[in-house]
Amino acid sequence: MRNKTVNKAIALYLTAACASVNAYNFEKVSPEEVGYDSVKLSGADTTLIQLYEDGRIPNYVLNLYKDGKLYYSSHRGLTNLEQGQAVDGNTIFHLASMSKPMVASAGFRLVDEGKLRLEDKLSKFFPEFSEMLVAPGGNFENQFEPAKREITILDLMTHTAGFTYPTFLAGFNDVSRAYEETGVFSGFGGGGRTITEHMSILSELPLVAHPGENFNYSVSLDVLGAVIEKVTGMSLADYLKQSIFDPLQMEDTYFELDPAKLDRTSSVFGVGINGLGLDGKPVKPLGKLRDDPDAINWKIGAIFPATFLTQKQSWYSGGGGLISSANDYARYLTMIANRGSVDGVTVLSNQSANMQIDSLVDLDFEMMREAFGDAYDFITFGGGFGIKREPDNPEVTDYIFWGGLFNTFFWFDPRDDSIGVFLTSHMPPLFNLSDDIEEMVDEARK
Repeated sequence: MRNKTVNKAIALYLTAACASVNAYNFEKVSPEEVGYDSVKLSGADTTLIQLYEDGRIPNYVLNLYKDGKLYYSSHRGLTNLEQGQAVDGNTIFHLASMSKPMVASAGFRLVDEGKLRLEDKLSKFFPEFSEMLVAPGGNFENQFEPAKREITILDLMTHTAGFTYPTFLAGFNDVSRAYEETGVFSGFGGGGRTITEHMSILSELPLVAHPGENFNYSVSLDVLGAVIEKVTGMSLADYLKQSIFDPLQMEDTYFELDPAKLDRTSSVFGVGINGLGLDGKPVKPLGKLRDDPDAINWKIGAIFPATFLTQKQSWYSGGGGLISSANDYARYLTMIANRGSVDGVTVLSNQSANMQIDSLVDLDFEMMREAFGDAYDFITFGGGFGIKREPDNPEVTDYIFWGGLFNTFFWFDPRDDSIGVFLTSHMPPLFNLSDDIEEMVDEARK
């Protein structure tokens, strides 16, 4: 019996050792080694420190990368407020909508393989979407109109299919309320329905705009995930692992958390959506957790524990279901910044990588401002990525970016392919400082 126990322990050790060997580790260098001023970067996290010490965010990781190297790292807090491990570049966070670019990449990979075309109609894979109706502006009082044309794969990539989100993400209209009431493509942990069942429900709901005519942030990448499953005959989780995560040595990116990694995964806190958590109950601030005058007075409450992420999912959300670490996500962005390849590994063709980060929508800047507010002025959209233009020269890209519901964001600057990843676990995203931090990093460039 003792030998069996020892052998089992050795096997577990070797398994863990092999996993760590396979995981990619960024070389750490000084800012000066990659062309940045460390003194000017020293204040990049000033506001983040203030937010953390004031009890408004539970933790954070801010990492900066260039040329495949980590040149700046700042982090505060633990995985569970005042318990758990200290967070760092290998801590696992919920990505929410930061999942979207990677799922778009999976779609472009299928384009590279000749298995999918951007002009393919959605009805080619799901015939029930062949004749959609439109409720202009999402208002049921308006007379429904037959869609002027069918939805394409490109429409899915760019949120121009006419789909939307429930009211807490899209704002109130009759169609978004119908999304909420039916629970279509919602439900953390899968919600019990299969992806095919979600597609069937979605096909019965009207669009909020004619395909190709408006940008509406939406479930489009969830729909693309369903298409990917239909084309490949694999689950979205398996295809992403095979085509992107494994080739890039992204060992901490998945839809379902491995219980063995629970100790380095952040629980989610915040103030909730309109003060309510995912269960619809009020979120109560936790206040001081220690009888100490210097203890943080937490102004946030519990949203869900990290253990929630270990549950089996009935469908995989391409639009918001992935979890990952800063280092894993930076590895993916390094591939994009290198236009599809890194360290001899090719994930995308140069053409597809460039299409993802170039504008694919011929729409007015005003549409993005209407969707997200004034902070999204001079924004256009590529394949899963937002593209911030220079205000004084809208033909020039300032940086490529996106974020997530739990106050995460990233960017990379195509001028020197530098990358920034910010992760925390706060719902909703009240503190998106991507513009401010990116500008400070710009100023630190020599």
